[in-house]
Amino acid sequence: MDKLSLTFAALADPTRRAILQRLSRGEATVSELAKPFHLTLPTVSKHLKVLQRAGLVSQSRRVNWRPRRLESAPLKEAARWTEGVAAGRKRRSERQRFLCLICAETLMEQMSKAESRRHLAQYHVLTDRLRKTRRLVGCNRLLPAYTATTVRVRNGKVSAVDGPFAETKELVGGYFLIDAKNRAEAIQIAARIPGARIGCVEVRPVADDPGTLRALGLAARTAIA
Repeated sequence: MDKLSLTFAALADPTRRAILQRLSRGEATVSELAKPFHLTLPTVSKHLKVLQRAGLVSQSRRVNWRPRRLESAPLKEAARWTEGVAAGRKRRSERQRFLCLICAETLMEQMSKAESRRHLAQYHVLTDRLRKTRRLVGCNRLLPAYTATTVRVRNGKVSAVDGPFAETKELVGGYFLIDAKNRAEAIQIAARIPGARIGCVEVRPVADDPGTLRALGLAARTAIA
């Protein structure tokens, strides 16, 4: 088990946390540590072994007196880790989610093999960069419109018709769901999508108001997953 895991495992017990609080005020022997908790000496010794294994407590060796002392280094390391997590959560909570709909007249199925390989390679570069910068939530390519089915419900009756909702020159060929600081950054990301060069990309904010989130059973986006 790594050092950070040992630290958190040691801190998981309230008695061990109380022992550390006592040692933060100065050194103490096993007997002195046992008194406030009404614990037996062997029980306190077991707790101290866990704390020593995590590097949170050390033992002084003096004549006829072997007190324990607090070692703060593992606590500082744990604090740095939790502060880093909190900072990342805060950064994510300041972002907004956008859906980028990729529309084009020419879809992958209409390209030559060389063109489609080149096009997909450009997408690979973009998605790799967006993942590394934690901007990409999801993305995919859609099959041609003729594979679509349009579903309607009228007076309780379901109808399913082959084909898209509307016949248009430019068709939705794929999407990117992204996290961005604001609309300006979302537009910058959309401009890097290869489909923008042969068609267009519609950038639309995803609703995150409390009513929508409650209706969809989603947690309030204090942080974006």
